[in-house]
Amino acid sequence: MAIKSVSWMDEKKLDWRKVSQDEVDEAYALHKLFVNGKSGGKRMNFSMADLSYLNLSKYDLSNSELTGCRLHETNLNEAILVSANLFSADFRKARLRGADLSKADIRGASLRGADLTGSTMVESDLRDGVMLKSDKRGNLQRIFEDSDGAQLQNAKIRHADLTGAKMSNAFVIQTDLTDTILKGVKFIRADLRNANLTGSNLEGADLSEANLDGAVFSGAIMLGAVLNGTHMAGANLLGAILDYRDLKKADITNALLPTQMDGLEGKLRDILINHAKWVDSGGRDGEQADFSRHDLRDKDLRRVNLGTAKFEYSVLAGCNFSAAMLVMSDFGFADMRKADLKQADMRGAKFSRANLSGADLTGARLGPMSIRGTMEYVWPTDLSLSRLTGSILRGADLSHVNFEGANLEGADLRDADLNGANLRDSFCKGADFRGANVKDIDIRGAQKIDLE
Repeated sequence: MAIKSVSWMDEKKLDWRKVSQDEVDEAYALHKLFVNGKSGGKRMNFSMADLSYLNLSKYDLSNSELTGCRLHETNLNEAILVSANLFSADFRKARLRGADLSKADIRGASLRGADLTGSTMVESDLRDGVMLKSDKRGNLQRIFEDSDGAQLQNAKIRHADLTGAKMSNAFVIQTDLTDTILKGVKFIRADLRNANLTGSNLEGADLSEANLDGAVFSGAIMLGAVLNGTHMAGANLLGAILDYRDLKKADITNALLPTQMDGLEGKLRDILINHAKWVDSGGRDGEQADFSRHDLRDKDLRRVNLGTAKFEYSVLAGCNFSAAMLVMSDFGFADMRKADLKQADMRGAKFSRANLSGADLTGARLGPMSIRGTMEYVWPTDLSLSRLTGSILRGADLSHVNFEGANLEGADLRDADLNGANLRDSFCKGADFRGANVKDIDIRGAQKIDLE
């Protein structure tokens, strides 16, 4: 029998038994024995109980029974809820930072306003569901009239991992899913209107017939995503990594997309001349080169002088920028996968949230840019939150570069100069630092980093 969702709009129809902190702690002591397979253990069961405002931080609640449980503003930071039954639970404004909800049954739950930053929801089930009860004749009927599915409105799910989660028909209006791993998630017919998916990984996600009107996908990876009948009217797809052929199956009315720039070769000479005039005159003459929001993939831009040019949200995948002058240019959110940047001068440039996966930056100059006048100003190069997976940075000048939150998985940093670089909260699994100068680097919060 299909089970559908409970609505949290009409709470007067049910009585939740209020549970004290002492009662929870007593039950948790027995639950720990149960989880560890020790005698005297008992599975925690607080179905239809009220645990609102309690502190369950770091509790191991694996396999617990919390059907219909009220967890309003409960502290569940770093709690383990693996395979827990959270069917129709009320998580409104709950704190779930760093919590593990893998394989949990979260159907019909309300996560409105909850903070799931850094949480893990691998293979969890967030589909719709309705709680039923028997009447006097034994017939099943809904407890509530409404059926809203898993409600995630206004939830914060930044940096969460929802790989493989089932979210068909989920209701996710204006949800912050920034940097969330959503690989393989089934969002079939889900309502994601105006959701913020900046930097999220949606590889292989099924978004068939989902409503993504007005959603923001800047810097999101959507390769292999299924977009059959997907509604994306007014969506912001600037800086998104996807196969644009897949968009033919979706409604992209008024969506923001990069502009194709055909015949660049004929225009480039004039652009370079006007840009040089703009730089030399301090902005009084000529015109600053602005390639932002344009598709320039695979273009040959070797040795060009485009310092301080604008490339935000542009598609530069496969471009050849070898030996180019790009000092203090802005590449924020740009798609620069497999770009050739060997020996390029990019001092003081901005690459925040740019995707440089597989790019070749051998011998590139990315140290700070100094400008001397009546006073000396120094601009470090910004690669914060960028993707550099599998990139080649061998022998590059990376001194004082800001790599905070960047993904450097599998990057080649051999013999690079990282003196004073900021690698806080970066992800460096498999990165090769052999021979690199790592004097005074900041690696606080860095993950999987091996400097040996």
